[in-house]
Amino acid sequence: MASDVKRIMDIIAEQTAGFLKEEVDVEVSNTQFHLEDVNRLQLKYLTSLLSVGGNINMYLVFSFDEKLMNRIFEVYTEDIDIEEDEREEYVEETAGDVINIIVGNATAALQSDGVVIQLSPPVILTEAKKIGRQKDAAFYMADMQTPYGDLSVFCAGPKKLLDDQLNYVETGE
Repeated sequence: MASDVKRIMDIIAEQTAGFLKEEVDVEVSNTQFHLEDVNRLQLKYLTSLLSVGGNINMYLVFSFDEKLMNRIFEVYTEDIDIEEDEREEYVEETAGDVINIIVGNATAALQSDGVVIQLSPPVILTEAKKIGRQKDAAFYMADMQTPYGDLSVFCAGPKKLLDDQLNYVETGE
């Protein structure tokens, strides 16, 4: 089944902006979309990723500036007493929760013809500098600016399966 990557990223960006506004009172001031054909992506302070299966088959990666992740963490844990030595673990869990909530909420709009979308558990990368791409992979990005820093959302999929308009190409394989 063909899937439109731009449509997917529009839905993910819309869900992300809605989540940030409604859950942590952070307004997204600007979102820029672009396709990156690079061997390595620069990552921010904290990165959360998961694989999406079913009719989509790609990876979604959310990479947060430190100040933005700290804002999300503070709002999420405002009623919880957290020991300083447990803080890093809770920050990582918060990043995993964020990607699960956003992508989970987006799945209803992404599903079509009754095909079930499968999500892997999130993987958290702390202070990773770069992520490499597999051969023939492309990154479609949404860079989202907020008063607390930026969030980059990457959609990674095989480049050979994308046309110039970011639609999946049926390969017959």
